Amino acid sequence: IAFAPTTVGLEQATLVVVDNATGSPRLVPLSGVGTPAAPVVCLSTGGPLVFPSQLVTTTSAVQTVTILNCGSTNLNVASVSVAGFGSNDFVVTQDCISGSPIAPGNTCAINVAFAPQAAGTRQATLTVTDDSAGGPTTLLLQGVGTALTPAICFSGNPVNFGTVFVGTTGSLQSV
Repeated sequence: IAFAPTTVGLEQATLVVVDNATGSPRLVPLSGVGTPAAPVVCLSTGGPLVFPSQLVTTTSAVQTVTILNCGSTNLNVASVSVAGFGSNDFVVTQDCISGSPIAPGNTCAINVAFAPQAAGTRQATLTVTDDSAGGPTTLLLQGVGTALTPAICFSGNPVNFGTVFVGTTGSLQSV
């Protein structure tokens, strides 16, 4: 027996089994609740999207979050945004706003890069505004900005003074 509701709400019926044994007919109560068809967002990651340490003012490699419509009707994405204290540190380079809905069982990719503007732990929230059951969908973004520090770098060429007589000074060389 399968339940295939045609309306929203509680449905009840009785299964009647007629046989030649004592106690016939046998009655089995059936019930189920019909719910409206809805898209459901399933993300490829269950936890935060964590980026490795990144030098301040440089941009990381992109990380991808995949949205799967695991519901029963088309999913429409209205917007993808980053909000929170570190919102300027994360860049959405690809979103799922194409004007076309995501059919049940299909996917869409959201690409995010980390471009810290300050040193330290940076956090923001990626928000996907859609028409899914339970929407909007949010995901924590995390990364650590590493401060630029001064460094001394010497040229890779060896310094060659050539042949110099003992007790004399060779020519000046630059490093």
